[in-house]
Amino acid sequence: MKIPAGIVLYCPDPDRLRENLEAICPQAASVICVDNGSDNREEITRLLSQYPQTILIANESNVGIARALNQICRRAADDGFDYVVTLDQDSVCPADMIASYEEHLTEDAGLLCPVVKDRNHDLGTKGGDEPMTEITECITSASLVNLKAWEAVNGFDESMFIDGVDFDFCDRIRKKGYRVYRVNRVVLLHEIGNITVRRFLFWPVRVKNHGAFRKYYIARNTMVLARKRGGTARIVKSYAQVAKQYLMVLLYEDKKREKLSSVRRGFVDGRKAVIEKRWC
Repeated sequence: MKIPAGIVLYCPDPDRLRENLEAICPQAASVICVDNGSDNREEITRLLSQYPQTILIANESNVGIARALNQICRRAADDGFDYVVTLDQDSVCPADMIASYEEHLTEDAGLLCPVVKDRNHDLGTKGGDEPMTEITECITSASLVNLKAWEAVNGFDESMFIDGVDFDFCDRIRKKGYRVYRVNRVVLLHEIGNITVRRFLFWPVRVKNHGAFRKYYIARNTMVLARKRGGTARIVKSYAQVAKQYLMVLLYEDKKREKLSSVRRGFVDGRKAVIEKRWC
């Protein structure tokens, strides 16, 4: 089976992107790169020209990770493929990743994903003793997407732009009867934010230090996801999650005024955002 890969790009570090390409190109039928208006587009183009199997889709501006993922999936489907592996620009996959996924494909698999290990901290998922574990949600990086499942839910929710896009996709394909599986022999090294470790009384606290732009979408989409999932308990939990985000900025992060304003705006916008039926 031939399976392509796709990478969403936004101002990538060229050395890390090269490392990513070196790992995925020998495995993939093609590598579809969607660039979201990067300032270093010329440098990206020169780098990709060294890898004949890469395809560049160049967006003039940052249209968001959800739309870029949909562009990758649409190109893979148009090229006649049934699956595609999606990658972040800074995630370096293991050499046998696609072959391992092929061994574990089942009719009901909407997504296959790896065990995720943070490069810098003891964070991420834990594997199991069995070859494959059913889970409820996963990140998009290094996940294999069943394009039938993608079609069934009208793709990734582009209104979310970034943050929570992956978990929302998992929710919606599971509602259609597809399952999400973690393949425990596939381990992905990944950077989970720009994390620093601080202390709250006697306990270590991991601070993710996202910029104000990301703070907005984290707060907004926390509320949107809770509304999509429904139920009083989930709504209450989403309020607590946004409150925790606000408190972490207040206690530990720089540029407090800008970030706190972004969290407040995201919270308000998430409560009143219009949720389109095609992405429910």
